[in-house]
Amino acid sequence: MKKFIGLLLLSISGFAPLFAQDDTEGSKDPVLFTRMPGFYIYRYDDLQFDKYEFPVGPDKTKAVEGHSFYIVYWLKDNVQQPSALQIIRNYTNAIKKIGGQLIYEYEDGGSQNVVLKLVKDGKETWAYVYATSNTYNLNIVEKEAMDQDVVADASSMAKSIAETGKVAVYGIYFD
Repeated sequence: MKKFIGLLLLSISGFAPLFAQDDTEGSKDPVLFTRMPGFYIYRYDDLQFDKYEFPVGPDKTKAVEGHSFYIVYWLKDNVQQPSALQIIRNYTNAIKKIGGQLIYEYEDGGSQNVVLKLVKDGKETWAYVYATSNTYNLNIVEKEAMDQDVVADASSMAKSIAETGKVAVYGIYFD
């Protein structure tokens, strides 16, 4: 019986690396792009509203706010490794095929980087791809205004003035 349990544990542990190469739970490829063959999603962040500073030139960035995605892809074991340039060219060609444009491309210490932009149906989408040969990251922002969740209630302020003769408004300073 001990021998059987030992063999079972040994055989299960041999499959552990295969399981580790599945996409992170709850992750998915962005609507805009498919992924490079042989890669899996290691990290996935989908934020309703955030800001990203896209490099648009040497020492120059552009802040874009909206629905934000951050995805990290890792190369699976025993898969033909592409070059970082091959990854960048695939994303650049894909965006150009649907009417997008290359904003800025550069090499940085062995990594390849590209900023892409698509304006379609009145919607502006920015993408930054950072690639080495065995991993690459996507930062995508679908530009949009934030949905306002917090409101200032003027009627509550008026009620406070009527009841107490004053209202406290914090965070406003006069010089």
